[in-house]
Amino acid sequence: MGRVAKTGRGAAMLAEMQEFSSFAPAEQRYICRALEVAAGSHSALRRWARDIDEARSVRNQARTYRRRDHVVRLLAEERYLEMAAPLTEISIFDLSQRQIRSFPAYRFLYERLIGGAIRPWLASSFGAAAVLPLLSPRHRGELIGTLAEDEVLRTDWPREEPVFFPRWVEMPVNIAA
Repeated sequence: MGRVAKTGRGAAMLAEMQEFSSFAPAEQRYICRALEVAAGSHSALRRWARDIDEARSVRNQARTYRRRDHVVRLLAEERYLEMAAPLTEISIFDLSQRQIRSFPAYRFLYERLIGGAIRPWLASSFGAAAVLPLLSPRHRGELIGTLAEDEVLRTDWPREEPVFFPRWVEMPVNIAA
């Protein structure tokens, strides 16, 4: 039994790693940044802010992600109507940063930010955030174009928790070559 559970968990981790590797580098970087900011890491600002605009963005992201605990609590209490607004607010922030370019990358991030139980709610929060006029028409069209009909209509979302949580690894640059 234990070996089967480990094998299943290992296969799930490999599938999640493969999915993460399919995202664009900017999406991968943003997902890693978001998870570190959400964890409350004190080094997040230093690691992720390459300029003053990114520093402002990381601070705003940390402020926005304070609502995450509220979403997690409302989800656990099955207070879905109350959960929709703060979940969509967080989604609006992330999509407005223009680094998450697809529903799969968004879903991957939010499964880790909030947990596996959030999956049934992600297509609607993504859709609501993606069509707001604060995004350019082109960006809105690109985002909505990544939301497949079967994801919108699906009723059997798995509830298990993700097992792979990516971390960004800076590659050292060898100047003396």
